[in-house]
Amino acid sequence: MNEENKIVLTFGLFELNDTLATRDMNAADLELTVVLADDAIEALSQEPTEEESVSIHVEQFNVEALNSAFAKTIEGDLDVQLLLNHGPVLSAVVEVPTGKLFVSPPMELLTA
Repeated sequence: MNEENKIVLTFGLFELNDTLATRDMNAADLELTVVLADDAIEALSQEPTEEESVSIHVEQFNVEALNSAFAKTIEGDLDVQLLLNHGPVLSAVVEVPTGKLFVSPPMELLTA
């Protein structure tokens, strides 16, 4: 992929727990920046049905702790996935070494 075709997405991430529904969506715990490879871009062009979702593993990313309480949480190997659902709607999921999950609010994708 050449530099001018690079697609970069940024997601606010929130710890997945019982308080998620009441959280301020403008106060994320982490910020995920993803550089999409050609195979990820191709996967995003799919149109899953209402019953389907497409999981896209991400290799190029950066995670930053916006909430200092999570600075140590993101040390080590992270598993980063994008989930494409019917709509199309895209969200991100990050699993940290302790097993905690962080999720982004769903983002509607514009289609042609």
